[in-house]
Amino acid sequence: MQLVEPGIAPDFYRPQLALAPTEASSIRVLIAEEITLVRERLARTLAAEDIEVVGVAGTGEELLERVVTVRPHVLLVDVPLPGISPLRAAAAVRSFLPRARLIVATEHKSAPTAESIIRAGAAAYVLRAVSGDSLTHIVRLVAGGGSFVDSRLLVKPFGCGMAAGPLEAAQTLERLTPRERKVLAVLAEGRTNKEIAGEINYSVGTVKNIVQSIIDKLGAADRTQAAVIAVRAGIDSRQEA
Repeated sequence: MQLVEPGIAPDFYRPQLALAPTEASSIRVLIAEEITLVRERLARTLAAEDIEVVGVAGTGEELLERVVTVRPHVLLVDVPLPGISPLRAAAAVRSFLPRARLIVATEHKSAPTAESIIRAGAAAYVLRAVSGDSLTHIVRLVAGGGSFVDSRLLVKPFGCGMAAGPLEAAQTLERLTPRERKVLAVLAEGRTNKEIAGEINYSVGTVKNIVQSIIDKLGAADRTQAAVIAVRAGIDSRQEA
C-alpha cells in the first residue's frame, strides 16, 4: 500500500470519529514505534495502568492502516518512524480520525520544532526518555482534552507571529488581563477546562470563554500553542494566584 498525502484520502481512509473515552471505558491507545522491544515495553507500561493498547505499528504504512481499523482514542508515535515524517503522520491522523489525540515522542532535542508539531495537530510532544509514570499521566491528560509539551523541546525560535524567546513571550502575555493570565498559568500545566474551573473556582463555561479570549489575543491556533507561549515566558500558576 502506498502512503497517501494528508488531506487526499482514498475511500479506505474516509475520516472517522473516534469515540471519546468515558469513566466506564478504558483509554484505547495505538503505539507506533520502529523497535519491537520498545513497543513491547511501552505496551506493558500502559497496560499496567489499565490503559488498553489496541494496536501497534512499526512503520508509517502500518500506522495509517491501523488508525482507521482500531480507532484509538490516543496515538503514541515515536519518531523517526520509517516511511513517514512526524509532521505528515500528525496531519494524516487529523485527516483520518479527527477526534483522536496524538502524542509525538522523540529521542533528539534537535527534532522538528514544537511549533511545527503542534501546528500539525499533535496534543503532546515529549522526549522518549520520559518515565513510565509520566507517560501514563500524559496519555490520560491528552485523552481528557489536555496538552503537554516538554520544555526541553522548546529550544528553537518560534515564527509565524508566535513568541520567539522568553522576553518576547513575556511581552506577548502583557496583552492579557490578570484573570486571563491566571487561567493561562493553569492551562500551561496541561489542565483541561474542567480541571482549571475546579482549580480557580470558575464555571466551566467561563473558563472556556477565557481560554478562547487568550488564544485570540496571543494569536495562537489553539490552547496548546497558548500553553507553549506561557512556558517560554516562564509563567507560574503560583505567582498568578
